[in-house]
Amino acid sequence: MPTFKMDRLYEGTRTLKTDDLLTAVKETCNYEGDLYVDGELVLSCLGLSYEDNTESLLRHGITSYVKDGTRLYKYTDESKNIKKYFVNLYQYDWDGVNKVQFNIHDYRNGANDVEFSTLRDVFTSIRTHTEQFPYGPEDVHVIIWSDEWGCTSFSPEDWKIDEEPVRYDLFYEEGKLTHGTKRSCEERIARLLALKAKWVTDVNNFKIIRYA
Repeated sequence: MPTFKMDRLYEGTRTLKTDDLLTAVKETCNYEGDLYVDGELVLSCLGLSYEDNTESLLRHGITSYVKDGTRLYKYTDESKNIKKYFVNLYQYDWDGVNKVQFNIHDYRNGANDVEFSTLRDVFTSIRTHTEQFPYGPEDVHVIIWSDEWGCTSFSPEDWKIDEEPVRYDLFYEEGKLTHGTKRSCEERIARLLALKAKWVTDVNNFKIIRYA
């Protein structure tokens, strides 16, 4: 089993608690560190060029690519790219009110993460947990960081429904405004129209396109 070590500027080197190379790559990129596999440098976020990192990762079976303006990584062997979600929750008190945040990643980000195969299963777990406490809708925050969703917040209208969410991109004329569920994109349009923003001239210029 390979040993993965991440070196961060001014913070030293630590061994990553994973046996999965793709997880090690994503975690290293998240911290802009250097990744060593059994002592060999295979990725340096700040020390090597994008081209050098791409070639190095390819030799180790990882493909780098850019989608939606973001640099992403996957196994070159597509059979290894199995979608998973890892969730941890953070409960805290804010001015005497109990609140909770569910953090979702597409790789294991902590020893206490709980693994799920679908977001539908994640949402089921969130509903089960929140039903045990007197949370208001504004007290529950559900945030995902993943290759597909980027950084996205799900509203109660998203996670209270027993279905797998689908990402959509919202465009106005030629520019992309945001992304999220179809419902969140429609709500964004409604807010913009309510504000009567000067550049919003025609509701027909809004386009909600399912993410591919």
